[in-house]
Amino acid sequence: MPIISATGISKKYSLRDQQTRRRGLGALFREIVGPTEGDSASVALSEGEFWALRDVDLTVSDGETLGVIGLNGAGKTTLMSLLAGVIKPDTGSVVHNGDVQAVLSLGAGINQKLTGRQNAESGVALRASSIEQREEMIARIEEFSELGEFFDSPVGYYSSGMKARLGFAICISATPQAILIDEALSVGDASFKQKCLLYLEQLRRRGVGMVMVSHSMTSIRQFCDSAIWVHDGQIRARGSSGEVVHEYLQFVEQRQTSSLATPAPARDGNAAPVARSGTRAEPAGSKIKSVMGTAFNAVDRRPSVRALGPVERELHLSGQPGEWIRPEITATEVNELYGRQRPEPGVAEFSAALLVNGQPTNEVWPHESMEIEYRFRLAEPVGNLNVSLVFHKEGSGRLATISTLNQDLLKDQSEAGVVHCRVRIPDMVLAPGNYVVTISIHDGKPYLWRDVILTFRVRTSELLTWGDINLPYSYEVYSTIDEADVE
Repeated sequence: MPIISATGISKKYSLRDQQTRRRGLGALFREIVGPTEGDSASVALSEGEFWALRDVDLTVSDGETLGVIGLNGAGKTTLMSLLAGVIKPDTGSVVHNGDVQAVLSLGAGINQKLTGRQNAESGVALRASSIEQREEMIARIEEFSELGEFFDSPVGYYSSGMKARLGFAICISATPQAILIDEALSVGDASFKQKCLLYLEQLRRRGVGMVMVSHSMTSIRQFCDSAIWVHDGQIRARGSSGEVVHEYLQFVEQRQTSSLATPAPARDGNAAPVARSGTRAEPAGSKIKSVMGTAFNAVDRRPSVRALGPVERELHLSGQPGEWIRPEITATEVNELYGRQRPEPGVAEFSAALLVNGQPTNEVWPHESMEIEYRFRLAEPVGNLNVSLVFHKEGSGRLATISTLNQDLLKDQSEAGVVHCRVRIPDMVLAPGNYVVTISIHDGKPYLWRDVILTFRVRTSELLTWGDINLPYSYEVYSTIDEADVE
């Protein structure tokens, strides 16, 4: 049985404040005394009213993670408020078959004049069934929020990040059967966001259903199994998170470039799926039983599979100690320049190498082909493995990212064990200079590990370059032809 079931829910609002207040009082009256004969007329729109949400059906079951995407004003927040029971639908119904907790606004219900502890006591008052449980929940809030001595200080003295810590800790103090999250994790510092994501991942593994609204397509893609696209108050598309995100991004791209109001046509469901691996018999004596290779063709913009030659199958890393030495970049420099260092609770025996012509190096010529090979051991099984290689200009920000999230290349790698990959970059388009590569290893959205892994230099060629990208190009120069010379 679904934890949350919404059937034909609709909600309308008025553009006029007075009419909105009148409709609110009418809804409160119907909630108290029940429907009357004239209620059927309330389904029709009156002058100045509009549908914020119209005829939406959805269900959320144990362990299911549903993403909700769409443009601003599409109806996402209205949908979440209806699912949470904060507001009542004008038509349809929402049924909860269990405890559903909403994290719609981390600051909602927090009294600025009270201390963090007093707010925690107020937040758990109705959810605790005994004094012991109440004290246990308050202790959990104090520990999770990491406010220290400020837990007993007035919230009015808190920074926005401290308020976010307290708000989220109160919301998750009791483990629900389903949780609703409406962009609530867009505030607070990076370490707090990571801690929240790790906790949500633990809840998901314990079978807690989730509905998450986010404008980050990467978050939806990494964290959610399925997704819906809400547009003009209606569900425009539903399915796997990858398919829905792809269709939505196509729509956004068309909307930005041609001002079209209609989404890009859905991909043909009967089209042949993109192949992800190619296997070829290995020569006698080879220690490699099989190899998977996916080549991304920038011209066709479609991945294709090709057989890998003997030289390409010759792996450099073997997992022996001493194969990889971390670049001498301090944790402070990593945090300030290249993102943030993360611990490695789920990764061990990491090694990496930058290769040119199959040999390790730290120098590359412009437009030369290069490879990055990496290898690590998963300390425990994962549910949704993905790895990102991020390129930075030395001392500066991100330039480019290569991720296995495209085509879900590592999603099936669920068991603990060795992960061994090689990334081929056929044309080094970065301008001459020094560069840093970081790796981010994720299980869904939360990190398993993140750190600097390689530094390299793109050598200076005889051609001048400007900027960070050295675009490949060719010139055709035409001389002027005097019309008198043309017979």
